Amino acid sequence: MSKDDDMVVSLKAGKQAPPPAAAPAAPARSRRRISLALAALAVFVLAAAGGGYYLYMQRPPAQPPQDTATASGGSVQASTTAAAAQNNDPAHIIAEVGALIELPANETPTVATVTDPSKLEGQAFFANAKQGDIVLIYTQARTAYLYDPVEGKLVAVAPIATSAATSTATTTTP
Repeated sequence: MSKDDDMVVSLKAGKQAPPPAAAPAAPARSRRRISLALAALAVFVLAAAGGGYYLYMQRPPAQPPQDTATASGGSVQASTTAAAAQNNDPAHIIAEVGALIELPANETPTVATVTDPSKLEGQAFFANAKQGDIVLIYTQARTAYLYDPVEGKLVAVAPIATSAATSTATTTTP
């Protein structure tokens, strides 16, 4: 049976003929919409990639990690970074402190800068420390010096206990 025969049979049976099928969308129109959508997507992706590259190139260069020394969880920064840029190089600081007090000979101290005195609260040595104060730590002489470069005075001097000095060696014999 053909399509026309089906319609004739359905008319004879008292049924209405089905409405004619909607004409398919024009292929050129749908292809144009798809092409336009793909072009817009490509432009968006290229713009996003270009913007990302621009922002990547505008970021500041990576800086090497700064040497930091902490005293019991406090905040003391080594002077080889920001403090050295302010004419506070270690040799200059050691000479300034050496003019105020006799420093241990034949030893190079660890030089650090106090960056956050609030983190050092509760430690007697740092009781009068201010931001920017310099700490000289002589490990062999077991002495620490707190120096205020702004006022040019020695704030505190204290003995230090290193882990090697406080630990005791125990040997057992079988």
